[in-house]
Amino acid sequence: MSASDQLTFINSDQKRDRFGVRCLSNNSDVYSHNAWDDVEWSEEMEDEASKLIADNTEDKLPLKVQGSSAKLT
Repeated sequence: MSASDQLTFINSDQKRDRFGVRCLSNNSDVYSHNAWDDVEWSEEMEDEASKLIADNTEDKLPLKVQGSSAKLT
C-alpha cells in the first residue's frame, strides 16, 4: 500500500465512528460490555451452534497423541 493509499484509508476511517471504541475509566470493569452483548439468538441459531459443537467433539485426539497429562473422560 502506497503512502497516499494509507493516507486515504486513514482519512476515510476518521469520517466514521470506530466500532468498539470506548474509554475505560475502571480497569476492573473491562469485561462488563462486549460488542455482542445485545445479540439475540434465534432457535435456529442455537440449534446450529449445538450441532457444530457436537460435530467438533466427535473426533477426539488419541490419548497417545494427547500426551501423558491427558485425563480419561
